[in-house]
Amino acid sequence: MKLEGGERLVLLTLRNLQGDSTDYVEDSHIADAAKMHLPDVRDWLETLEGKGFVERTRLTDGFSAYVTAKGKQALRLTEPIPSPKPP
Repeated sequence: MKLEGGERLVLLTLRNLQGDSTDYVEDSHIADAAKMHLPDVRDWLETLEGKGFVERTRLTDGFSAYVTAKGKQALRLTEPIPSPKPP
């Protein structure tokens, strides 16, 4: 599945904030890091969850999310293929 619009920015920002862990990241942290409005980030997270790229959980004042394996694969598909190094 192809990443469209702000999906890639939100997914990439979430992955960078999450690092190598599987910890949830609050939507407000994603919005700050991506320099996006919080309602837009929440909409993108809902869209990404529908595609299976993130898992969300409701908090008292918003959501937190983490990138799934499928989301990590989708991001890798958007990265340039490294050129082979000469022998």
